[in-house]
Amino acid sequence: MGGEIQELPLSREKTECCSFGGVMWLANKPVAEKMVQQRINESPLDYVTYCAMCRDFFARKGKRTLHIFDYIFGGTESDLAAAPAIGFSQRHENRPLERKTT
Repeated sequence: MGGEIQELPLSREKTECCSFGGVMWLANKPVAEKMVQQRINESPLDYVTYCAMCRDFFARKGKRTLHIFDYIFGGTESDLAAAPAIGFSQRHENRPLERKTT
């Protein structure tokens, strides 16, 4: 797709969680906030994630972040990396309410 990727030092098998795994963001919010900030501080570059929760946690803190599908499918918005995080309600509204069968 023509993009250049620089992986974070802690990636692949050593990837650190954004705090969604294990529901830390609910169990211990101060530690979760610290984890998110540590991940953000690893690079000044925009991030691309495959985890929607990582994307939202980073975006809430002002980190320019794309979900991999934003990168692949693009859309018409000129700066998707700056799009705000969505909340729980919006995430559910974005899901299809009914599946049609043939």
